Amino acid sequence: IQTTAMLLRSSLFSEGSASLDTGGKISSVCWQQVDSSHPRFGSQSQRLLVAGSDKEVSVMWYDGQEHTATPAGVPVKHEGDVVDVCMVREDLIATASSTGAINMFSVHEQQDEEMKHDDGDDDDDDDDGQDEWQVSVSPTKLGLAKAHRGPTTALDVQRLSKSMVASTGEDGALRVWNLGNGGLRCTVDIPGACTSAAYAVRFTSTSTLVLGGMSCKVSYWDIRGNKNVSGGHGRSDRRRQRPANVYADAHSAEVTCLAAHPRREHVFAAGSANGILNVWDLRNESSPLCSLKTHEASVSRVMFVSDAPSQIVSSGEDGTVMLYDFNQDQRELDIDHDMYSSSNAANIVAVQPYACNLPINAIDYDPVTKTIACGTDSELVQFLF
Repeated sequence: IQTTAMLLRSSLFSEGSASLDTGGKISSVCWQQVDSSHPRFGSQSQRLLVAGSDKEVSVMWYDGQEHTATPAGVPVKHEGDVVDVCMVREDLIATASSTGAINMFSVHEQQDEEMKHDDGDDDDDDDDGQDEWQVSVSPTKLGLAKAHRGPTTALDVQRLSKSMVASTGEDGALRVWNLGNGGLRCTVDIPGACTSAAYAVRFTSTSTLVLGGMSCKVSYWDIRGNKNVSGGHGRSDRRRQRPANVYADAHSAEVTCLAAHPRREHVFAAGSANGILNVWDLRNESSPLCSLKTHEASVSRVMFVSDAPSQIVSSGEDGTVMLYDFNQDQRELDIDHDMYSSSNAANIVAVQPYACNLPINAIDYDPVTKTIACGTDSELVQFLF
């Protein structure tokens, strides 16, 4: 693959003013995305980020104009280590716990009307307005004390419904939960979906998912054929629990992370413990569209850039973030084959935030501010923009 280096500016928080007092490594980060009816919709100076650490869930404001961050509310204690975090809705956080639980937290936002009106300076367009909002996070009763036997390792939310949550864990099970007023109800229960511990799950469409883990394989599941007919956790119809496809030669090491293409349901990316990143077409299980050596250690996260799908971002335990641009020249390419083929030039951006090479455990991209948030072992959040 031909490579061209590009610059990516970075802003590192200084301890005390921009570090998160989590008491441990940051294992997961997730941006809040609000809809068009929200007062902060489109605001670059009022972006809310959720971070999960060893025993806490924290929220913080990020100013995409000044590239600064401040705490938003008091961190909330978490039962067990936070393994993964996702936003179910703009006001609801789901976390995967090392205890096997799926925990749910409400995000409460309130605009400070007094401060808003007393500001009185209509000409001050540069006011970031962060102090106009008060944010708090609190546990809800919607979660589950025991979703998996062993740690729950990964969560994903179905992007359209915002009411379906997929989970997996070290027990190798794949479960899909529907969120209602009474909490999470298991609608798909597939024990042993992964023959050993599973580490990643992603929806590729409203009814299909990919699953990966210690088996070094990626399995593709159509949940329309794997319904939990009894409606009870752990009592599904075992006769129908078969993946639609298995990508047996996906990696030579355990699959650590997965990403679904934001526009093409049949394209996904997978990262592994040996630093390899593969891009797959679900319709061709024989070989990936491309295979890249991205990191010198395990790939911790991979994602397609939502508003520029020709770009793929990955983070690694080697302390680097890699940005691949497969179409910097803006050519007309077939997104399934020409775009991600190994013969196409991939422009690589490598960012190494820390001289001591501390692992980067998680990344998430905010399309409003064009910023990548990184959770690290240093208890700091790194922003790349």
